[in-house]
Amino acid sequence: MPWPGFITFQFELVNKFTANESEYYGPFNALLNELFPASEDYQVAPHFKCIAGSVDFTLIYFITR
Repeated sequence: MPWPGFITFQFELVNKFTANESEYYGPFNALLNELFPASEDYQVAPHFKCIAGSVDFTLIYFITR
């Protein structure tokens, strides 16, 4: 199934050579909300998990219905 044009456009806005992963948050959020729409009782919620002693963190998406 090909992605709709408005989804691919969101990913095209991100610099292909970026080292900043947060630039993908918007496009992934748009994609997940397209695949799991609120109109079908889905909820997409990003959660951040900090790792003790690290300056980095993990982004996890919880999808519930």
